[in-house]
Amino acid sequence: MRLALQYSSVTFPDTIRVFGFTLQPVTLGHALLLQSQRSPFVVGGDKSDGHLIVALYILSRPWRKGERGLRSGWVRWRMKSLWGNQFKLCSELNKLKAIALINKHLDRAWQGPALWENETGGCTLSAPSLLLLKTRLMHCLSCSRDQALDYPLAEAKWDIAGHAEENRCASWVGGEELDFIEGKRHG
Repeated sequence: MRLALQYSSVTFPDTIRVFGFTLQPVTLGHALLLQSQRSPFVVGGDKSDGHLIVALYILSRPWRKGERGLRSGWVRWRMKSLWGNQFKLCSELNKLKAIALINKHLDRAWQGPALWENETGGCTLSAPSLLLLKTRLMHCLSCSRDQALDYPLAEAKWDIAGHAEENRCASWVGGEELDFIEGKRHG
């Protein structure tokens, strides 16, 4: 039952609001767009007001609108001047809370089920993880490129894991095993 509840919370995630903006479920397109902007929310590093504004802009709308907006001089000007001036009025505590909420939102998107790999003699993959996820969605779940980019990231990880188990490539780690592993980690 534990895994079923986790999957339902991934499929229907909680709504997160940051500075009045409702964050969209993180799709593969959002993740790639953040990565293309070298966002420290994805690639690591210190987060400035500008990084917070860009991440908030990307995550508060469908990824295609975010991509178009980032190419628009008008939107970049608005983010820099209007939003930038408003952010200067925010307290550092509120900015830190916003950063924590965005980090939490992105962390949830990256979570997937725990799996045991089956011994198949396969090779180690070195391609970027988002590319592998996109190709798995396209191949295993028959998604088009656009459908794969629109797929919520966390849900994709679960759906691909389910497909891997169906094909006997992996086995799910059960609730008792997860409890045992957590107990060993913390004790």
